[in-house]
Amino acid sequence: MFKSRRPRQFGYTPVYFDEDKARVQERRDIIETELGIKKEDNDPHKRLLRMRAQFSASKDELHTSISKKASRDQKVRFVVIFGVICALLYSVFILLEKATLLAPLLNK
Repeated sequence: MFKSRRPRQFGYTPVYFDEDKARVQERRDIIETELGIKKEDNDPHKRLLRMRAQFSASKDELHTSISKKASRDQKVRFVVIFGVICALLYSVFILLEKATLLAPLLNK
């Protein structure tokens, strides 16, 4: 309904023109375009989207590293428990074998 007025923009050109500075800036712009370096956008919406994407990517990376660590810990826990159970079963069977070998000698 209502239009907000935009500030007036002036096309002020400085009286002093530094030719060397302009040449260096032009060369810098050419090199940036050759290397594919993008200048930082001043649009707050684009900057917000870029920050969200970076945050989301870092959060996903953190989640995958945590899940990898949890998976590794779970595997180690399984191996340790399996080893302990095997050792207990081995000792029980050895004791049973000794008991069966000693039983005839003890019954005499």
